[in-house]
Amino acid sequence: MHNNIYYSEKEEQKNVFAIHDISCVGRCSTTVALPILSAVGYNTGILPTALLSTHTGEFKNYFVHDLSDDIIPIAKHLQEVSLPLDAIYTGYLADAKQVDLIIEVFKMLKNKNTLIFVDPVFADHGKLYAMMTMAMVDKMRELITRADIIVPNITEALFLLGENPILSDTGPENILRIAKDLSCFGPKKVIITGIYNESQIGTFYLNNRTQEHGFVYNNKYDGIFHGTGDVFASALLAAILKDCNFKKSLEIAVEFTSRSIEKTILGGDPLKYGVRFEQVLPWLVNTLV
Repeated sequence: MHNNIYYSEKEEQKNVFAIHDISCVGRCSTTVALPILSAVGYNTGILPTALLSTHTGEFKNYFVHDLSDDIIPIAKHLQEVSLPLDAIYTGYLADAKQVDLIIEVFKMLKNKNTLIFVDPVFADHGKLYAMMTMAMVDKMRELITRADIIVPNITEALFLLGENPILSDTGPENILRIAKDLSCFGPKKVIITGIYNESQIGTFYLNNRTQEHGFVYNNKYDGIFHGTGDVFASALLAAILKDCNFKKSLEIAVEFTSRSIEKTILGGDPLKYGVRFEQVLPWLVNTLV
């Protein structure tokens, strides 16, 4: 453990803007991104795309309120505030039409140094999420052309490429081919999560500028762990903004996610409520601060 995890008062603080839904219960999206990024020292603002009583996995009869009409008015006021943003981080969008709004937000709020970090949230385990359609897939292809870094899971990656969303060839040559095909949309770095083999789950990374690529592995756990994509992506962005080496950032994010899953399993919680990332935040802070 570090002896001093406190920031100097004179230390520059980075600003992040997270564009996600708010799910009131079920750890995901804003209720994951905001505490993780804040815990490691970033001033994190939010722009909610929708308000949900819970996430849409396992829960039934959830309440959903689309906030599309509020996105541009919020962004216009923030444009007046002129907070310089180090990163804009997008996640769950409520409707395909919101992609055009988010692209407009990019134009309004980003500067030449703003990192655009896109988690194209719309599918997993070989199928689309509830309320998602192929229209979202089409529009998400447009959104990732604006990104510096994208972090799809393997199902989303295959949907984006117009391929069978159930992966049959998990060989490294095929995964590299998928990552390179995604990089043709424009992002400088591509990370693909959720690539299973017999005993492990892999995260693949490609730096399209240096051609550095490879896998980071962690243990495979039984069950579906909701919100782990948001946990991983938020920790990854946190590490990247600390100027960690690209692969090291991935290793930190993978370990943080794995530790969060292990805490949840040990606690015996119903998995639909998400993972106990809160109890692993001290480890992340001590690792990054």
